[in-house]
Amino acid sequence: MNIADVFRYDERGTLRSTNLAIKSPMRVADLEHLLLAELTESFLEKERQIAALMDEIRDVLRGTR
Repeated sequence: MNIADVFRYDERGTLRSTNLAIKSPMRVADLEHLLLAELTESFLEKERQIAALMDEIRDVLRGTR
């Protein structure tokens, strides 16, 4: 998916529209073949990544980074 397919800008660079109807490249059908254990581990890894990002954001807001 190309970002230009989602956001449309005019000649001055002003955002004019967004296409939120584009389907996700990671569809449910793609997940169906995963074993439950793999799917669970994938979710947990994403949760760890999100927690790490939230820690970074907190540190930036506190001025410690």
